[in-house]
Amino acid sequence: MSVGFHSAVDEERYRKLGLWSDETLIDHFTTVVQQFASKIAVIDTHGQYTYGDLYQAVGRLASVFANFGIEAGDVVAAQLPGWVELPVIHLACNVIGAIFLPIHDGWRETEAGHLLRKSQAKAIMVPHCYRGFNYAAMIDELITKEEMTNLRLKMTIHGTTRGWQSWDILMGQATPLTMKSDEKGNRLHSANEPCMVIVSSGTTALPKMSIYTDNNFNATLLRHFCETMKLGSDDVAGAIAPPGTGGTGYVFPVLTPLLIGARVVMLERWADPEDALRLMATYHCTYATAIPSQMIKLMLIPELGTRFNWEAFSRFNNAGAPLPPEVAKEVEHQFGCRVHTVYGASDGGVPTMTSIDDPPEKRWGTVGRILSGCECEVWDDQYHPLPQGEWGEVCWRTPEKSFGYLNDDNETLRLFHNGWIQSGDIGVFDEDGYLRIVGRKKDMILRGGRNISARTVEELLIVHPAVQDCAVAAMPDPVLGERACAFVVLNAGQNLTFEEMIGFLKDHRIAIWELPERLEIVDALPKSSMGKVKKAELTDYITKKLAQEQSTQSD
Repeated sequence: MSVGFHSAVDEERYRKLGLWSDETLIDHFTTVVQQFASKIAVIDTHGQYTYGDLYQAVGRLASVFANFGIEAGDVVAAQLPGWVELPVIHLACNVIGAIFLPIHDGWRETEAGHLLRKSQAKAIMVPHCYRGFNYAAMIDELITKEEMTNLRLKMTIHGTTRGWQSWDILMGQATPLTMKSDEKGNRLHSANEPCMVIVSSGTTALPKMSIYTDNNFNATLLRHFCETMKLGSDDVAGAIAPPGTGGTGYVFPVLTPLLIGARVVMLERWADPEDALRLMATYHCTYATAIPSQMIKLMLIPELGTRFNWEAFSRFNNAGAPLPPEVAKEVEHQFGCRVHTVYGASDGGVPTMTSIDDPPEKRWGTVGRILSGCECEVWDDQYHPLPQGEWGEVCWRTPEKSFGYLNDDNETLRLFHNGWIQSGDIGVFDEDGYLRIVGRKKDMILRGGRNISARTVEELLIVHPAVQDCAVAAMPDPVLGERACAFVVLNAGQNLTFEEMIGFLKDHRIAIWELPERLEIVDALPKSSMGKVKKAELTDYITKKLAQEQSTQSD
């Protein structure tokens, strides 16, 4: 694959800045192994593994792939929980130039089938059985139904299944493949070739697959993330966010530590927030990565700041969506740490991050400043950059941006405008160059010609003592076009009336036209696998409910 969506001029500039190089992920990993072979690299539910253990496993799996005819450019899919096999599969793909496709373990026939079919995957790895679900049976049914003839290797992990290869058996028989080059000394994989697919969370449609190269990760992880988080080989990462889509829960807390000689502690599955706290405290994690909904749930646990020992814990990385300022402030208070935010998109890469050295008000209320080598602007609807202080769509062109969507040229063309990513986020730069996200372009509620930022209302409402979770979505109005409806999940034993909600928001000096005009108390909010609220489902729900109410009144 050519550089494509990054011009030759940009590539030269990125290389001069040290953001891009010829080094691949497996090159970095091999260098780390040479220094830390006996050091524990990963701890998961099933055990602990040194860098030397991982190196042998990666080499053996690369050999297995080669024996089954998996070649450079082929897609290898893995649908697994938080197990050590995830990074082993990824790094083994990197050895031979295959493309790693992680699939969330909670996805079933619709999403998994779509990803396998669209990617034309040549290999799939799943648990023998996990939480009572037979993944192999699902895949076999999909193969028959979808006529998937591309698959050359089906492998089960932690158990055997008829008609499938066994991880333990194949790995026991394999001879490790040379890591950096083939027998002729040629590189098997270039740093500008696709190495991984990051899957979108699918809030509005079926998930998309964004292509990333080693150089994307060289810039994002080894340069910008490590610098702004001040990471080193002594760090211990708590991987508590779901790793299955390859984004937030994988690249920052799992992949990054393995490229710098740090340690990873993997939470198998996010279920009870206290499990995550125990993992982080027991293994003396120095940082963790989570999505906002996880942090909000952690803040609901009584006395978390005193029940656990947080002496080692100094940084909490937030990614996937901006964190409400009051939540960020409370996280720092409870853990005695500093919040760090990565801003970007699964299909667009990362243009800004906060730094743990930023002032508190910038850590809590912004998504940071533009990273070195990156371009980021706020545009109007005619693609013109807007001055500091004015709202507009956040757009960027960076060494981190993706190479488009896998096997989807039409969607790729819609993603870029003259090489720039159009994020769909509404943001504004302050006088110090920090970016604040106001909301989603499609989430802006147009009430009689006035824009309402759903995010602004949500950030205020979430701090109400009765509110556990909330979202503000548009509901149709025959006169004004749209009005705002607040959907609220209550804390146990709490109540909230519409009048109480309005009074609370007025106390926070919100504009009159931004006030929600309806309150819906719900048991839970519909969310994607990455914790993002599916606003379209909320709007659809309230639209149907309003129609039913109107029909009842007419009768």
